[in-house]
Amino acid sequence: MEQQLSLAADSANCTSSRLRARADKLRELSSNAKSWGSDIREAQDKLIRSVNKPLSVTPTVIQITPPNGKC
Repeated sequence: MEQQLSLAADSANCTSSRLRARADKLRELSSNAKSWGSDIREAQDKLIRSVNKPLSVTPTVIQITPPNGKC
């Protein structure tokens, strides 16, 4: 009986440590997902701003004058 209790306690400890490790992994994944979400929103905002921003470059005007003399 005592041996069975010892085995049950070891099994519970093993299960508990595995659950703890999985919970830690889930917390880390959740934290990363929140960070990625904010990064994606920031990139999206930058893209929208750059698309909606008017062009600051004015096109170059080229004037062509015909040559003097005969064609």
